[in-house]
Order: sequence, then C-alpha cells, then structure tokens
Amino acid sequence: MLVVNNFDKLIKFKMPNGKNIDILDNIGEILKKNIQCSGLSESGGILIGYTHISLGSVVIEEITEPQTDDKRSLLGFFRKSNHHLKAVKIAKKRNSGYMGNWHTHPSNYPIPSPTDISSWKNSLNEESSSCNYLFFIILGLKGYRIWAGNTLTKEITEIFEIRK
Repeated sequence: MLVVNNFDKLIKFKMPNGKNIDILDNIGEILKKNIQCSGLSESGGILIGYTHISLGSVVIEEITEPQTDDKRSLLGFFRKSNHHLKAVKIAKKRNSGYMGNWHTHPSNYPIPSPTDISSWKNSLNEESSSCNYLFFIILGLKGYRIWAGNTLTKEITEIFEIRK
C-alpha cells in the first residue's frame, strides 16, 4: 500500500510477469485532487498508457477524471460520460490506449468491494490492453492500492511499489 504523500514522483511497480509498470508523477497529482473526503461522492476514470516495445514495461501516462455525466454516489462511481472513451480514441492516435480504471473509496486504506471485483472480472472478459494486463487503482483517504488483472488467465493480483 502506498502513502498519498508519494504522489509527487514517478512510481514503479512490479507486474506479475516480472516487468515494470511506471505511473508518471502527473497521474499522482490528478489522483490527489480527487481524494474522496467525508460526505463526498466517489470519483473515477480510465487509465491510459502504453507498453514499451523493446522493454515490455508499461507506462501509465494519463487518466481521465470524473465528468458531470458520470453517475456518482457516496459508495459508487459509474463512467457514463463519452469523455472517457474519447480520451482513449485520442490516445490511440499516439499509440497509447486503455490500460484499466481507477476510483475512490471513502476509507483510509481501500479494500475492493464485491462490486469492484465483479466489475474487474467483467473488464478482463471485455477489454484488452497492449500488455495482456489491465490495472485497477482504488484511492483511499491515506493511501491507494493497485491490482493487475491478466486478460488471458483472468487472475487478479495486487502489485506493489518497487523499492530502491
């Protein structure tokens, strides 16, 4: 689990296949401003990135933010706005694409709900990425957690920051 204060730097994680995933520091700033404070609705969006062809590592370079058309509640977030899909279409023009999704929870350190896990399993059956993994971030009040879902085996594994 990560501490929110680590959002201001590039963060590297180890994927289940041994390759790295880099989350650029600009992502942290966007996530930080969407932390779900007491009484506010959940936020969420899509992760956009690419696989480095020669290294096999993944870079998450952009995320979408909640839009007014999205359905939000204290304990739920559903992407309804076309903005998210348009962002992926634009990203494809620069050889990037859909890499997963993120959302918030109103707890200090998030635990995926049965709804989250069901949604992730549906994504693994319906979506794809350039690396055979989809990534799922849940942002809490004091930290966030990341899972990698294998689109081939459908296995979902929590991944952790690579420490220097």
